[in-house]
Amino acid sequence: GDGRKVYAAVYLSGNGTTTVSGEDAVRLGRAAQLYLDNIPYGAVPKQGPIVRRMDGRWQDDQGRDWTSAVPFDLPDYDVFVIDAAAENPTVIEPIGNVGTVLFDLAVQPGSGEVWVSNTEALNFVPHEPRLRGKFARNRVTRIALAGNAAPEVQAVELNPHIARSGDGGSPQERNLSLAQPLNLVFQPDGGIAYVAAFGSRKIGVLDRAGRVVDRIAVGFGPAGLALDARRQRLYVLNHLDLTISVVDLRQRQTVATVPLRHDPTPAEVKAGRQLFYDAAATSRHGDLSCAMCHVFGDTDGLAWDLGDPAGPRIDYPVKLKNTGLLEPRQSLHPLKGPMMTQSLRGLAGTAPFHWRG
Repeated sequence: GDGRKVYAAVYLSGNGTTTVSGEDAVRLGRAAQLYLDNIPYGAVPKQGPIVRRMDGRWQDDQGRDWTSAVPFDLPDYDVFVIDAAAENPTVIEPIGNVGTVLFDLAVQPGSGEVWVSNTEALNFVPHEPRLRGKFARNRVTRIALAGNAAPEVQAVELNPHIARSGDGGSPQERNLSLAQPLNLVFQPDGGIAYVAAFGSRKIGVLDRAGRVVDRIAVGFGPAGLALDARRQRLYVLNHLDLTISVVDLRQRQTVATVPLRHDPTPAEVKAGRQLFYDAAATSRHGDLSCAMCHVFGDTDGLAWDLGDPAGPRIDYPVKLKNTGLLEPRQSLHPLKGPMMTQSLRGLAGTAPFHWRG
Protein backbone atom coordinates (compact mmCIF):
# COMPACT_ATOMS: atom_id res chain seq x y z
CA GLY A 1 0.00 0.00 0.00
CA ASP A 2 2.85 2.44 0.66
CA GLY A 3 4.58 1.53 -2.61
CA ARG A 4 7.79 0.40 -0.91
CA LYS A 5 7.53 -3.28 -1.89
CA VAL A 6 6.36 -5.20 -4.94
CA TYR A 7 5.44 -8.89 -4.90
CA ALA A 8 6.02 -11.01 -8.01
CA ALA A 9 4.88 -14.60 -8.56
CA VAL A 10 6.17 -17.13 -11.09
CA TYR A 11 3.24 -18.57 -13.08
CA LEU A 12 4.65 -22.06 -13.82
CA SER A 13 6.97 -22.14 -10.83
CA GLY A 14 7.04 -25.93 -10.42
CA ASN A 15 7.39 -27.83 -7.17
CA GLY A 16 11.05 -28.79 -6.96
CA THR A 17 10.67 -32.18 -8.65
CA THR A 18 12.92 -33.67 -11.32
CA THR A 19 13.51 -37.08 -12.90
CA VAL A 20 16.20 -39.74 -12.65
CA SER A 21 17.18 -41.39 -15.92
CA GLY A 22 16.42 -45.03 -16.64
CA GLU A 23 20.13 -45.63 -17.15
CA ASP A 24 20.87 -44.45 -13.61
CA ALA A 25 18.10 -46.64 -12.20
CA VAL A 26 19.75 -49.65 -13.86
CA ARG A 27 23.25 -48.54 -12.79
CA LEU A 28 22.17 -48.30 -9.16
CA GLY A 29 20.43 -51.68 -9.34
CA ARG A 30 17.04 -50.23 -8.49
CA ALA A 31 15.06 -50.57 -11.70
CA ALA A 32 13.07 -53.53 -10.40
CA GLN A 33 12.20 -51.65 -7.18
CA LEU A 34 10.14 -49.08 -9.08
CA TYR A 35 7.28 -51.42 -9.88
CA LEU A 36 4.67 -53.28 -7.91
CA ASP A 37 5.03 -57.00 -7.22
CA ASN A 38 3.56 -59.66 -9.52
CA ILE A 39 3.65 -57.62 -12.72
CA PRO A 40 1.93 -59.86 -15.30
CA TYR A 41 4.61 -59.53 -17.97
CA GLY A 42 8.33 -59.68 -18.44
CA ALA A 43 10.69 -56.83 -19.29
CA VAL A 44 9.58 -53.26 -18.65
CA PRO A 45 10.74 -50.06 -20.40
CA LYS A 46 13.91 -48.51 -19.00
CA GLN A 47 12.76 -45.69 -16.74
CA GLY A 48 13.62 -43.84 -13.55
CA PRO A 49 11.54 -42.21 -10.80
CA ILE A 50 10.37 -38.67 -10.18
CA VAL A 51 12.25 -37.27 -7.16
CA ARG A 52 12.29 -34.15 -5.05
CA ARG A 53 14.64 -32.58 -2.52
CA MET A 54 13.77 -33.49 1.07
CA ASP A 55 16.02 -33.16 4.09
CA GLY A 56 18.98 -32.38 1.84
CA ARG A 57 18.55 -35.51 -0.32
CA TRP A 58 16.81 -36.35 -3.59
CA GLN A 59 14.13 -38.91 -2.68
CA ASP A 60 11.33 -40.70 -4.50
CA ASP A 61 7.84 -41.16 -3.05
CA GLN A 62 9.04 -44.27 -1.14
CA GLY A 63 11.85 -42.34 0.55
CA ARG A 64 14.66 -43.96 -1.46
CA ASP A 65 17.77 -41.78 -1.82
CA TRP A 66 18.72 -40.93 -5.45
CA THR A 67 21.11 -38.08 -4.64
CA SER A 68 24.03 -39.70 -6.48
CA ALA A 69 21.98 -39.65 -9.71
CA VAL A 70 21.03 -35.93 -9.59
CA PRO A 71 24.16 -33.81 -10.14
CA PHE A 72 22.51 -30.42 -9.68
CA ASP A 73 20.47 -28.30 -7.29
CA LEU A 74 16.93 -27.10 -8.03
CA PRO A 75 15.80 -24.10 -5.97
CA ASP A 76 12.01 -23.95 -5.66
CA TYR A 77 11.27 -20.25 -5.40
CA ASP A 78 7.73 -19.11 -6.17
CA VAL A 79 7.20 -15.55 -4.94
CA PHE A 80 9.76 -12.73 -4.81
CA VAL A 81 9.69 -9.63 -2.60
CA ILE A 82 11.17 -6.63 -4.41
CA ASP A 83 12.42 -3.50 -2.63
CA ALA A 84 10.82 -0.85 -4.83
CA ALA A 85 11.93 2.05 -2.64
CA ALA A 86 15.63 1.49 -3.33
CA GLU A 87 17.41 3.50 -6.00
CA ASN A 88 18.02 0.23 -7.83
CA PRO A 89 15.06 -2.07 -7.02
CA THR A 90 16.29 -5.52 -6.01
CA VAL A 91 14.88 -8.83 -4.80
CA ILE A 92 15.18 -8.94 -1.04
CA GLU A 93 13.30 -12.18 -0.29
CA PRO A 94 12.62 -15.28 -2.38
CA ILE A 95 9.81 -17.43 -0.97
CA GLY A 96 9.30 -21.14 -1.64
CA ASN A 97 6.64 -23.81 -0.99
CA VAL A 98 3.82 -21.57 -2.22
CA GLY A 99 2.38 -23.74 -4.99
CA THR A 100 3.03 -25.33 -8.38
CA VAL A 101 1.02 -23.13 -10.77
CA LEU A 102 0.48 -19.61 -9.39
CA PHE A 103 -2.36 -17.51 -10.80
CA ASP A 104 -2.75 -14.30 -8.79
CA LEU A 105 -1.49 -12.26 -5.85
CA ALA A 106 -3.43 -9.97 -3.51
CA VAL A 107 -2.38 -8.15 -0.35
CA GLN A 108 -4.80 -8.46 2.57
CA PRO A 109 -5.69 -5.00 3.94
CA GLY A 110 -4.78 -4.64 7.58
CA SER A 111 -2.53 -7.67 8.01
CA GLY A 112 -0.36 -7.05 4.94
CA GLU A 113 -0.35 -10.79 4.19
CA VAL A 114 0.23 -11.77 0.57
CA TRP A 115 -2.33 -14.29 -0.68
CA VAL A 116 -1.59 -16.42 -3.73
CA SER A 117 -4.22 -18.42 -5.63
CA ASN A 118 -2.60 -21.62 -6.89
CA THR A 119 -2.84 -25.30 -7.70
CA GLU A 120 -0.46 -27.88 -6.25
CA ALA A 121 0.43 -30.84 -8.48
CA LEU A 122 0.96 -34.30 -6.98
CA ASN A 123 3.19 -35.49 -9.84
CA PHE A 124 5.63 -36.82 -7.24
CA VAL A 125 3.30 -39.81 -6.84
CA PRO A 126 3.81 -42.40 -9.63
CA HIS A 127 1.21 -44.42 -11.56
CA GLU A 128 -2.21 -43.37 -12.79
CA PRO A 129 -4.30 -45.62 -10.49
CA ARG A 130 -2.82 -43.92 -7.42
CA LEU A 131 -3.53 -40.43 -8.82
CA ARG A 132 -7.05 -41.05 -10.07
CA GLY A 133 -9.37 -38.38 -8.69
CA LYS A 134 -6.60 -36.75 -6.62
CA PHE A 135 -3.72 -35.56 -8.79
CA ALA A 136 -3.83 -31.88 -7.76
CA ARG A 137 -5.11 -29.53 -5.06
CA ASN A 138 -6.80 -26.11 -5.33
CA ARG A 139 -5.49 -23.65 -2.77
CA VAL A 140 -4.90 -20.15 -1.56
CA THR A 141 -1.52 -19.76 0.12
CA ARG A 142 -1.06 -17.07 2.79
CA ILE A 143 2.36 -15.48 3.21
CA ALA A 144 3.00 -13.48 6.41
CA LEU A 145 6.00 -11.17 6.18
CA ALA A 146 7.11 -10.07 9.65
CA GLY A 147 10.13 -7.77 9.75
CA ASN A 148 13.42 -9.65 9.65
CA ALA A 149 11.86 -13.02 10.51
CA ALA A 150 11.46 -15.70 7.87
CA PRO A 151 8.14 -15.51 6.01
CA GLU A 152 5.41 -17.80 7.29
CA VAL A 153 3.81 -19.76 4.44
CA GLN A 154 0.46 -21.48 5.00
CA ALA A 155 -1.50 -23.20 2.24
CA VAL A 156 -5.29 -23.28 2.70
CA GLU A 157 -7.15 -26.05 0.84
CA LEU A 158 -10.26 -24.73 -0.91
CA ASN A 159 -12.01 -28.11 -0.89
CA PRO A 160 -11.66 -29.61 2.61
CA HIS A 161 -15.12 -31.18 2.21
CA ILE A 162 -13.84 -33.73 -0.33
CA ALA A 163 -13.43 -37.30 0.92
CA ARG A 164 -10.38 -38.61 -0.97
CA SER A 165 -10.60 -42.22 0.22
CA GLY A 166 -12.33 -44.69 -2.07
CA ASP A 167 -14.08 -43.72 -5.27
CA GLY A 168 -16.28 -41.11 -3.59
CA GLY A 169 -17.93 -38.30 -5.47
CA SER A 170 -21.54 -37.10 -5.36
CA PRO A 171 -23.56 -34.21 -6.84
CA GLN A 172 -23.58 -32.58 -3.40
CA GLU A 173 -19.79 -32.81 -3.13
CA ARG A 174 -19.23 -31.48 -6.65
CA ASN A 175 -21.61 -28.59 -6.00
CA LEU A 176 -19.33 -27.37 -3.19
CA SER A 177 -16.02 -27.76 -5.03
CA LEU A 178 -13.88 -24.94 -6.41
CA ALA A 179 -11.48 -25.66 -9.29
CA GLN A 180 -8.58 -23.63 -10.69
CA PRO A 181 -8.62 -20.46 -8.55
CA LEU A 182 -7.61 -17.38 -10.54
CA ASN A 183 -8.25 -13.72 -9.66
CA LEU A 184 -8.35 -12.67 -5.98
CA VAL A 185 -9.88 -9.46 -4.52
CA PHE A 186 -10.39 -8.30 -0.93
CA GLN A 187 -13.04 -6.22 0.75
CA PRO A 188 -11.45 -2.95 1.99
CA ASP A 189 -11.30 -4.17 5.61
CA GLY A 190 -9.61 -7.46 4.65
CA GLY A 191 -12.29 -9.55 6.32
CA ILE A 192 -13.60 -11.20 3.15
CA ALA A 193 -11.88 -12.22 -0.08
CA TYR A 194 -13.35 -13.42 -3.37
CA VAL A 195 -11.64 -15.88 -5.70
CA ALA A 196 -12.70 -16.77 -9.24
CA ALA A 197 -12.96 -20.56 -9.63
CA PHE A 198 -12.35 -20.86 -13.37
CA GLY A 199 -13.30 -24.52 -13.64
CA SER A 200 -16.40 -24.37 -11.43
CA ARG A 201 -18.64 -21.52 -12.64
CA LYS A 202 -18.39 -20.11 -9.11
CA ILE A 203 -16.87 -17.38 -6.98
CA GLY A 204 -15.47 -18.63 -3.68
CA VAL A 205 -16.09 -16.42 -0.65
CA LEU A 206 -13.20 -16.67 1.82
CA ASP A 207 -13.00 -15.49 5.41
CA ARG A 208 -10.10 -13.66 7.00
CA ALA A 209 -8.16 -16.94 7.36
CA GLY A 210 -8.75 -18.05 3.76
CA ARG A 211 -11.44 -20.63 4.57
CA VAL A 212 -14.34 -21.02 2.15
CA VAL A 213 -17.54 -19.75 3.76
CA ASP A 214 -19.79 -19.45 0.70
CA ARG A 215 -19.97 -19.91 -3.06
CA ILE A 216 -21.66 -17.68 -5.66
CA ALA A 217 -22.85 -19.10 -8.99
CA VAL A 218 -21.71 -17.14 -12.05
CA GLY A 219 -20.99 -17.93 -15.73
CA PHE A 220 -18.61 -20.36 -17.40
CA GLY A 221 -14.91 -19.68 -16.83
CA PRO A 222 -14.87 -16.83 -14.29
CA ALA A 223 -11.44 -15.24 -14.57
CA GLY A 224 -11.36 -11.52 -13.78
CA LEU A 225 -12.94 -9.74 -10.80
CA ALA A 226 -13.63 -6.05 -10.20
CA LEU A 227 -15.03 -4.95 -6.84
CA ASP A 228 -17.19 -1.85 -6.33
CA ALA A 229 -16.96 -1.76 -2.53
CA ARG A 230 -19.19 1.28 -2.08
CA ARG A 231 -22.14 -0.35 -3.85
CA GLN A 232 -21.11 -3.90 -2.85
CA ARG A 233 -21.11 -5.09 -6.44
CA LEU A 234 -18.67 -7.62 -7.85
CA TYR A 235 -18.20 -7.71 -11.62
CA VAL A 236 -17.04 -11.07 -12.98
CA LEU A 237 -15.60 -11.61 -16.46
CA ASN A 238 -16.69 -15.10 -17.53
CA HIS A 239 -14.01 -15.75 -20.11
CA LEU A 240 -15.48 -18.94 -21.61
CA ASP A 241 -19.02 -17.53 -21.82
CA LEU A 242 -17.89 -14.08 -22.93
CA THR A 243 -20.25 -12.54 -20.41
CA ILE A 244 -20.02 -10.33 -17.34
CA SER A 245 -21.88 -11.38 -14.19
CA VAL A 246 -23.05 -8.62 -11.86
CA VAL A 247 -23.04 -9.96 -8.29
CA ASP A 248 -24.86 -8.33 -5.38
CA LEU A 249 -22.51 -9.07 -2.49
CA ARG A 250 -25.13 -8.32 0.16
CA GLN A 251 -27.30 -11.13 -1.22
CA ARG A 252 -24.30 -13.10 -2.55
CA GLN A 253 -26.00 -13.87 -5.82
CA THR A 254 -25.82 -12.88 -9.47
CA VAL A 255 -28.42 -10.22 -10.30
CA ALA A 256 -27.56 -9.65 -13.99
CA THR A 257 -25.57 -11.21 -16.81
CA VAL A 258 -24.33 -9.01 -19.64
CA PRO A 259 -23.08 -10.60 -22.89
CA LEU A 260 -20.05 -9.12 -24.57
CA ARG A 261 -20.79 -7.62 -27.95
CA HIS A 262 -18.80 -9.97 -30.19
CA ASP A 263 -17.64 -13.56 -29.74
CA PRO A 264 -15.21 -14.76 -32.45
CA THR A 265 -14.76 -18.23 -30.91
CA PRO A 266 -15.23 -21.11 -33.42
CA ALA A 267 -18.19 -23.39 -32.69
CA GLU A 268 -16.00 -26.50 -32.31
CA VAL A 269 -13.91 -24.74 -29.66
CA LYS A 270 -17.01 -23.78 -27.71
CA ALA A 271 -18.31 -27.35 -27.93
CA GLY A 272 -15.10 -28.76 -26.44
CA ARG A 273 -14.71 -26.33 -23.58
CA GLN A 274 -16.96 -28.16 -21.13
CA LEU A 275 -14.99 -31.38 -21.63
CA PHE A 276 -11.72 -29.54 -21.07
CA TYR A 277 -12.43 -26.96 -18.35
CA ASP A 278 -15.60 -27.90 -16.45
CA ALA A 279 -14.47 -29.78 -13.35
CA ALA A 280 -18.02 -30.41 -12.12
CA ALA A 281 -18.89 -32.17 -15.37
CA THR A 282 -15.72 -34.21 -15.80
CA SER A 283 -14.32 -35.16 -12.36
CA ARG A 284 -15.69 -37.31 -9.57
CA HIS A 285 -15.16 -34.68 -6.88
CA GLY A 286 -15.73 -31.57 -9.03
CA ASP A 287 -12.28 -30.14 -8.34
CA LEU A 288 -10.18 -31.34 -11.31
CA SER A 289 -10.20 -30.96 -15.09
CA CYS A 290 -7.91 -31.51 -18.08
CA ALA A 291 -6.92 -27.85 -17.77
CA MET A 292 -5.37 -28.41 -14.34
CA CYS A 293 -2.28 -29.89 -16.04
CA HIS A 294 -2.78 -28.73 -19.63
CA VAL A 295 -3.10 -25.19 -18.25
CA PHE A 296 -5.15 -23.05 -20.65
CA GLY A 297 -4.58 -25.70 -23.33
CA ASP A 298 -0.81 -25.65 -22.86
CA THR A 299 1.43 -27.40 -20.32
CA ASP A 300 2.29 -27.24 -16.61
CA GLY A 301 5.97 -27.86 -17.35
CA LEU A 302 6.03 -30.99 -15.17
CA ALA A 303 6.80 -34.65 -15.69
CA TRP A 304 4.25 -37.26 -14.59
CA ASP A 305 4.51 -41.06 -14.38
CA LEU A 306 1.04 -42.11 -15.53
CA GLY A 307 1.75 -45.75 -16.28
CA ASP A 308 -0.38 -48.57 -14.89
CA PRO A 309 1.58 -51.51 -13.43
CA ALA A 310 -1.46 -53.76 -13.65
CA GLY A 311 -2.50 -52.66 -17.13
CA PRO A 312 -2.35 -54.74 -20.33
CA ARG A 313 -0.35 -54.13 -23.44
CA ILE A 314 -2.49 -52.55 -26.16
CA ASP A 315 -2.13 -52.37 -29.91
CA TYR A 316 -1.22 -49.07 -31.51
CA PRO A 317 -4.43 -47.13 -32.16
CA VAL A 318 -3.27 -46.05 -35.61
CA LYS A 319 -1.19 -47.62 -38.37
CA LEU A 320 2.35 -46.25 -38.20
CA LYS A 321 4.34 -45.61 -41.33
CA ASN A 322 7.88 -45.73 -39.90
CA THR A 323 8.18 -48.70 -37.55
CA GLY A 324 11.86 -49.52 -37.89
CA LEU A 325 12.76 -48.16 -34.46
CA LEU A 326 9.88 -49.83 -32.64
CA GLU A 327 9.86 -53.18 -30.88
CA PRO A 328 8.70 -56.18 -32.97
CA ARG A 329 5.50 -56.71 -30.98
CA GLN A 330 4.16 -53.35 -32.20
CA SER A 331 2.18 -52.78 -29.04
CA LEU A 332 2.24 -50.25 -26.25
CA HIS A 333 3.50 -51.07 -22.78
CA PRO A 334 1.32 -49.98 -19.81
CA LEU A 335 4.39 -48.56 -18.06
CA LYS A 336 5.89 -45.55 -19.77
CA GLY A 337 7.84 -43.76 -17.03
CA PRO A 338 8.00 -40.00 -16.42
CA MET A 339 6.80 -37.93 -19.37
CA MET A 340 6.36 -34.18 -19.70
CA THR A 341 2.82 -32.82 -19.91
CA GLN A 342 2.18 -32.27 -23.60
CA SER A 343 0.83 -28.98 -24.90
CA LEU A 344 -2.49 -29.41 -26.68
CA ARG A 345 -1.60 -26.58 -29.05
CA GLY A 346 -0.84 -27.95 -32.51
CA LEU A 347 -1.76 -31.49 -31.48
CA ALA A 348 -3.51 -32.48 -34.73
CA GLY A 349 -1.80 -35.40 -36.46
CA THR A 350 0.33 -36.46 -33.47
CA ALA A 351 -1.94 -39.24 -32.17
CA PRO A 352 0.66 -42.07 -32.03
CA PHE A 353 2.76 -40.02 -29.61
CA HIS A 354 -0.01 -39.26 -27.15
CA TRP A 355 -1.56 -42.68 -27.18
CA ARG A 356 -2.78 -43.05 -23.61
CA GLY A 357 -4.86 -39.90 -24.06
